[in-house]
This record gives sequence, structure tokens and C-alpha cells, in this order.
Amino acid sequence: MSQVLSEVLDANARYAASFDKGELTLPPARRFAILTCMDARLDPARYAGLAEGDAHVIRNAGGRASDDAIRSLVISYKLLGTAEWFVIHHTDCGMEFFTDDVIRDLLASSLETAALGEQGFYDVGSGPAPHLHPGQVEHFRVMRGSVQVLVGDDMVTADVGVTVTVPTGTAHSFRALEAGTQLLGRLTPGHGFEAALEDVYALLDSGQLGPDGPVDPAVWNACFERHRQVLVSMRNQSAPGS
Repeated sequence: MSQVLSEVLDANARYAASFDKGELTLPPARRFAILTCMDARLDPARYAGLAEGDAHVIRNAGGRASDDAIRSLVISYKLLGTAEWFVIHHTDCGMEFFTDDVIRDLLASSLETAALGEQGFYDVGSGPAPHLHPGQVEHFRVMRGSVQVLVGDDMVTADVGVTVTVPTGTAHSFRALEAGTQLLGRLTPGHGFEAALEDVYALLDSGQLGPDGPVDPAVWNACFERHRQVLVSMRNQSAPGS
């Protein structure tokens, strides 16, 4: 279970235990609906002065009157009696930084999360497949930029000067969040790992890595197992981050 899931479940349990709004009516008491952006920095209850049961709040990227938003508004009016609708946008919206063509190209390039720079969103590429070192502890120190490290079930974001430690035998992977990111990696004990890297580089040079990953997973698995390393995503497709 991830840390975020655990936090959400704990919060939900506390909320359910003290919930006392069960007598509220199904139609919104103040008979209006809001269509607004999904931006996590916005709280419609606070900026519109709402309490539970007051109004319908429909959210999507940019607060757009999409087909699904219109469907919800029609139900809000026809079945639940709202008499007014408000479409509320905001400043510094993320939708300002890309077009349909841009996100189409980003998706065609990679399914990894893009980064936002001065020229808009761009792909920073992906890191290694989830893997583990059965007999070694690994330390990542961020020398430049920012990096996202998956450690077991937990995703850690680290900036310059931060060190992330991966315990022995823990599945992990990492990827840069900014162009030009630099990492200093240290394995303890490090004896023999240089030979593993030399074999990996040899496979890369021979064209054994394609745009969608290893051309022949069996070859990569054999390489890693020869050096007592494990590619988790090839061993177990349900492994974290695979």
C-alpha cells in the first residue's frame, strides 16, 4: 500500500466516523451548479462560500463545457432542479501552456509525465525499468535538477542536495524531472557492479534497447541475473512501477 493510499483511507475513516450530513436532500439546497477547473490549488467550497449540500461542483481540466460536463449540467438542471450555472476559470491555468497538438505529440512520444519549462511542456524521458539489488544498498544524491525515485511502493521527489536511500532488495526506479538533471549513485558494497554496467552498456551499443524497452527481455534478464541483479518489471509485471 502506498503512503498516499494509506493517508486517504485514514482520512476517509475519520470522516465517515463523524459524518452527520445524511439528512441533506439530494437536490442542492441553493439550486446552482459550478463548472470549474480541476487545478489542485483551487477550493470551490472556499471561493464560492459553499457548505455540504449547497451546490453541484463539476470539475475538469480548464473548466471546459465538454460533452461529459454538459451531461452533468443537464442532469443537474432537469433532474435535480438547479436554476443557475456558473463557469469559473482562473489565472495561471495549466491549460494555457499547451494545445491539443502538443499533448498529442507528447503522448505519441512517451507515456511518462512531462515537465513544464519556459517553452511549455516537454518530455524528459524515462529512467531504468524497476529493478532491485539483492545484496546492495543504493544511494542517489541529486547534484543538479530534480528527480523522481520509486522506492518500493513510495514515490519520492528529490531536489539538489537531497539523498535518497534504497534498502537492500527493494524494487526501485528513477527518472529526471528536469532537463540536465545529474545524479550521483553509490552502491554498497560496490564490488562487481562495474562489470554489470559494462555488460549493460555492451547490450545498449549492440542495439538491444528499442524505443519501447528491451528488444529481447530474456537477454537482459540473463545479463542482470549473471551479476545478481533483478529487473523487476520483466520478472513480475505487477511489481510497483512496472
